[in-house]
Amino acid sequence: MGKWILFLIIVMATIIPVTHAQQGNSQFCVRAYEDDNGNMMRDPGEPLLQSGIIVSLHDMRGVVIGTATLENSPTREQGLVCFNNLPDGQYAIFVDSVQYRATTTENMIAQLSTTSQLAVLEYGGQNLQRNQTTSIAQNTAPTTFTPNWERVGVAAIWGSATAMIVGTIGLLLYVLFIRPYNRRVMRQRPLTPYNTPPVPNDYYQYQSPTTRRNYFEYEDTNT
Repeated sequence: MGKWILFLIIVMATIIPVTHAQQGNSQFCVRAYEDDNGNMMRDPGEPLLQSGIIVSLHDMRGVVIGTATLENSPTREQGLVCFNNLPDGQYAIFVDSVQYRATTTENMIAQLSTTSQLAVLEYGGQNLQRNQTTSIAQNTAPTTFTPNWERVGVAAIWGSATAMIVGTIGLLLYVLFIRPYNRRVMRQRPLTPYNTPPVPNDYYQYQSPTTRRNYFEYEDTNT
């Protein structure tokens, strides 16, 4: 019996120091806020998130050693999700969300030690549902057509200038090429077809109409 008591005392003596050695005073946190304007920093008036993100903590080997949600965080009112009592070492933290689109980095690697016991990842996100509603409202909003009179005036001036240039080029082509060509063609044509045919001398003299007896008229032979 005494041997068993001594064995338990030795085991407890070895477990308790190991347990205390695995605990530390370092913290690795995520502070989440709604980045409305998407400038990757928190501006006045941008609220802290209270839900919608999941945070996982990995050790230096890449093994997940902790997972927490913002909804269940005791510091959710400050927008914080923290992993406490971490021993010294290198850690990586990752943020995932189906409700928010990250505008900042979603992960961070930190070396925690006695001189650096706190690391905080500033996470900014935009609400996907709100962005979709806004885009739908913008797409369905009626659009009014406002003519750009300046562009209309410039187009009219260019159109008039183009018409004048084309007309001037056409006139020059006519004067320099088409008109001389027509003159050469007219000079080369014979003049005989265009002479006036001869007119007989008695063409303009009056000719009396020929007389013709009526078919029913007859000559009186008794006289």
